[in-house]
Amino acid sequence: MPAGTAVEGSSCTESNECAPGLLCAGIGVASCLKTCESDSECPGTTNLCLLEFEDGVTDLCTGTCDPIAQTGCPSGAMCRVYQEDSGARRGFTTCWGPIGTGVQGSSCTDSDDCARGYVCGGTMCHKWCREGFSGDCPTDTTCTGLTESIPVGSTRYNVCI
Repeated sequence: MPAGTAVEGSSCTESNECAPGLLCAGIGVASCLKTCESDSECPGTTNLCLLEFEDGVTDLCTGTCDPIAQTGCPSGAMCRVYQEDSGARRGFTTCWGPIGTGVQGSSCTDSDDCARGYVCGGTMCHKWCREGFSGDCPTDTTCTGLTESIPVGSTRYNVCI
């Protein structure tokens, strides 16, 4: 089957829509992602080669998106900050969907319940923020919600609480 022409980060439903070297994958909302064997093959300085494709063999680069501005994701997806569960515990961003409607303080059972720019922590939605940046958090909250912030490149992400 011939490869498509959709570029990295474009929304897709099947891999044959994506340009060569890309596969259609994602969490909830699919996009064309680059295949890789090491971090050095991933574009940008904060993309990591660690997303496992559904075949259990192929690895994919994490996407480049901005969790504060909510840019870099296809329609229907939001940008989230993640951290590896073990090992170096490196931080990264990637697109996630579906998108809920919960904002700061709204109740949630998982992050699907929260709006763009928010994450479910415990049972409430919290806004993503950058440590050292004023204006990321709503009035009367501070960027100190996580025990340890998540470094992605030179930016340290936390949540408003």
